[in-house]
Amino acid sequence: MAEEVKFLRFLDAVYKTAEEKANAMISEIQQAKAAALRQFKKTTRENAEYTYQREMQKAKVALSAEFSHTETELKEELFRQREALTEKVFSEVKLRLQIFTKTEAYLPFLKEKATELAYALPEGAELLLRPDDMLYAEEVRQAFGKECNVTADARILLGGIFARCDTLVADNTLDTAVEQQREQFIRCSGLKVIV
Repeated sequence: MAEEVKFLRFLDAVYKTAEEKANAMISEIQQAKAAALRQFKKTTRENAEYTYQREMQKAKVALSAEFSHTETELKEELFRQREALTEKVFSEVKLRLQIFTKTEAYLPFLKEKATELAYALPEGAELLLRPDDMLYAEEVRQAFGKECNVTADARILLGGIFARCDTLVADNTLDTAVEQQREQFIRCSGLKVIV
C-alpha cells in the first residue's frame, strides 16, 4: 500500500505538473491570441484610416475640380450677361445720339466742337465729318475760324468732328466718346468679372 500511495502521489505530481504546463500553455496561447487580436485591430484601424484619408483626398480633389468648373461656368455666364447688358445700354445710347444728330441742337454742338479744335490745331487743318453732316460744312469751317478743309469720312458713324494737321490729331467724334464711355462704364459699373 505504501507503494500505491507513492504511485498516487507520483501520479498526482505528474498530473499537477501537466496541468500547470497546460495552464501555462493555455495562458501563453491566450496572451498570443490577445496580442494578435490587438495587432489585427491596430492594423485594421490603420488600414481603415489610410483608406478613409485616401478616399477623403479623392473626394476633395473631385469636389475641388467640380467647384472650379462650376465657378468658371458661372463667371462665363456673368461675363456674357455683363456684355449683353453693356451692349443693350450702348445700343440705346447710340440710338439717342442718332436722334440727337437730327435735332436743332446738333449744329450748335458741331460748331462748339469746331471752336474747341481751333485752340489745338493750326491753320490748314483738315476737319472730317460723317457724310450726313457735310450739309453743315460751311458752318463748321466758320466756327473753326481758321483756314481749313472740311471733308467727309465714312468711318465716322455717329457724328462729331475728327481733325488732323501734320502730326497733330484731335478726335471730337461721338463714336470715340461712346467707346470711351463704354470702357468707363465697364470699369466703374460694378459689373466686373474677376477671373
